[in-house]
Amino acid sequence: MSSKPEPLVAHPIYHLDQTCIATIDPMGYWFALVTDHRQYSDPQPRQNVRQEGRHWRGNTLSFYPLPPFIKARALPQSVQPLPTARNAKTLLQAIALNSRHLAVISDGPQPQREDSPEFGFSDGDEETSCRVVPPDPSRNRATYIEIFTRRGTRLASHYLPMLLGTVVTTPMSYRLLATDQYDAESMLCIDLKPFRIQRFALNITPSFLAATAWGYIAADVHGKILLLDTGGFVVSALQVPSPVTAMTILPPHLLLVATWDGNTGSLYTLDLKQQSTHWVF
Repeated sequence: MSSKPEPLVAHPIYHLDQTCIATIDPMGYWFALVTDHRQYSDPQPRQNVRQEGRHWRGNTLSFYPLPPFIKARALPQSVQPLPTARNAKTLLQAIALNSRHLAVISDGPQPQREDSPEFGFSDGDEETSCRVVPPDPSRNRATYIEIFTRRGTRLASHYLPMLLGTVVTTPMSYRLLATDQYDAESMLCIDLKPFRIQRFALNITPSFLAATAWGYIAADVHGKILLLDTGGFVVSALQVPSPVTAMTILPPHLLLVATWDGNTGSLYTLDLKQQSTHWVF
């Protein structure tokens, strides 16, 4: 006689009083919080912040160990001021690139001709910079991706003359996939080290992205799913019967797709080896 499984119970780890963006170390050792304290009148969160350097603008970066590694990892003990790119205004997302580096993504106005936003990636203390010419003035928002170490040191700042939407990591170190709100029927492949952007044209408006060692997956809200190789070429397409609400990959070839038809939610597990994908795994 089988018994019913015990329900899963969530146990809070930390309680936060401020709205922030967060990311978790891929190995599960720590998580990082980025908070803009300029939004709050309570001075208490600033007590342990070292306000030093001309880049201080109110953003802070802090790290916290995750159980069971609370005593096993050396992390900064205090909240640190976060030096932000000159034009960055709104915090959008934090992404742990690996156990040593994280990316902080912000948006802000397009730089003017007299601005020289820094971009590039340096293994040392120096950053490369380049003067940019603003694109179409009707597209007046840009994206800034900044790379920080686990100690809070900024290594690089990347300026992108587009406005990112969905952003996900990939198995390749320092590579991101993203959607572009200025070019909806495309997907961006962003290499942070060395800095490079590739644009892949799609015949859908992707809202959900996933990446594997063998390629990329893009899906729109209507249920159409495209499979691309690492060069950005569409290899095959699938269709699920209801609008998509979420998607993720279970490596190497299981795809989970959640849908909602207005009354009922469904979760599909697609074995891409069994689908007519014309793919050699």
